[in-house]
Amino acid sequence: MTRSDAQENRRTILQAFASLLRPGNAKLPTMSDVVRQSGLGRGTVYRHFPEIGDLIFAHLDEGYRAVCSSYEPEWIKGDANAIRAKCETFLLSYYKFNRDNHSILATPECLISEGRQLAKTELRRKIYVTLTRMSETPMKPIELNKWTDVVACCVETEHIGSSSMLEARPDISVGIAMTLLDACLK
Repeated sequence: MTRSDAQENRRTILQAFASLLRPGNAKLPTMSDVVRQSGLGRGTVYRHFPEIGDLIFAHLDEGYRAVCSSYEPEWIKGDANAIRAKCETFLLSYYKFNRDNHSILATPECLISEGRQLAKTELRRKIYVTLTRMSETPMKPIELNKWTDVVACCVETEHIGSSSMLEARPDISVGIAMTLLDACLK
């Protein structure tokens, strides 16, 4: 098998897994479900992902990388309004990813995993840089950290109850986050 075939199989497996996830469904797909959905052989699926946990974390890693790579506040040219608009789009994507993957993210092993902590750190870094770039006067680091945490809490899984995250409209949570972001800059 060529390297491109292996990469295509990995992509197929991850897409099959993602298609089996249902918001609000507490039951995760099994490896047998993924094999059936992917159309690949059992050996091929297990060669790429020996356990369902490996598949879960690969799915989350790729998802967070895609969401986080869409917004780099350091690179945005323009005024505070341009930065704010891009930040709002990023927070909405981050919230939707969390909502769509809530059944995975709510598990204890995921909440304390290194990958989840890295995603949260990246979220906070982007908010921190956004606040720094939008602020007309320099803020004290302690104040900046406080506001960063408050804004981040609006889109984090563990700060939103299971049922309310699945039922809430993302635009409301992100709207609250943006209102807080605006308030800290006044």
